[in-house]
Amino acid sequence: MTENFSLETFIEIMKNCRARLIDDVLNGNPELYQFLYAPKNSIVGQLYREKYELRWLKIHWEECQIALDDSRFSRAAKVELLKIFLQWYQQFVKAWGYSSSDAFFFDPKIESLEKMLETNRNLKETLDRFQISILREEKILNQKIEEAVLNG
Repeated sequence: MTENFSLETFIEIMKNCRARLIDDVLNGNPELYQFLYAPKNSIVGQLYREKYELRWLKIHWEECQIALDDSRFSRAAKVELLKIFLQWYQQFVKAWGYSSSDAFFFDPKIESLEKMLETNRNLKETLDRFQISILREEKILNQKIEEAVLNG
């Protein structure tokens, strides 16, 4: 009975997290689409991918923690649920190339990825402003050259 109850709870957790993924797709979650439509093999795209993946794995763990904190579950059911979750988690993170210890570093790792992406955005904005500045200066210089040629 405990195993079935734990397995049903685990399946419900998985269903809820998959529903969030579907919502992200249907509602155009910017983090998801930033990694889906980033140029192939770009470092920025890889950072967005890793950030989204880690957040998605984190919500699984958070859902599991909610179930583990639920006083309606017996200790045996909680232990069984945790075993089922850890077996799934080990296989999942291995397939994605993460280590099993990544679960303990979700928040700091996500924060560091956010900072790296913010730095990239700031750099891109600076480069865009620089490019605009060059175009503006080039246009002004071309106008001055034309005026000089006409006034000659």
